[in-house]
Amino acid sequence: MTNALAAINARIVELEAKLAGSPIYRELTILCKARDDLQNLPASSTDSTKDVRRAPHIGPKRVTMIEGVRLALAEKGHPMTSAELVESLPQYGVTVGGKAPRQNLTSVLSKRGREIESVRWNSKHAWWFRNRPLPKDEAEGNPFQDQPSAPNSSQGSDYEAPALV
Repeated sequence: MTNALAAINARIVELEAKLAGSPIYRELTILCKARDDLQNLPASSTDSTKDVRRAPHIGPKRVTMIEGVRLALAEKGHPMTSAELVESLPQYGVTVGGKAPRQNLTSVLSKRGREIESVRWNSKHAWWFRNRPLPKDEAEGNPFQDQPSAPNSSQGSDYEAPALV
């Protein structure tokens, strides 16, 4: 029974990853999240809908912040900065709240993102899958070369070191 459940869960994750690229699925996910949020708002004392029963949640599983980051990175195909992730997460039905969303996302990924790690990408701090090698950046050539190389001392330079007294 455990193998069957694991196979079902694996297929669900696979289908959700495939559907995540579909604009219709994204819209459905966002609408389901909005519906759930509205249904969970406290009713005012004058609201006559207090006694109305709420329909059970039907639709796709809510996407967590970590799952949204995984989907965004998989779709983009290369590491993304916190700012880029904050901008792209709403298309997966995820919003990062607070006064400092980038810092909040960074905190969540640092504490709970077991599959995601901070990396250097094009001289910036970015996030990428822990178990995957960094892809080569077409524009830069080598993603591991963050700093420009120092001039070769045999070629000379315009800079002269100050004399020691």
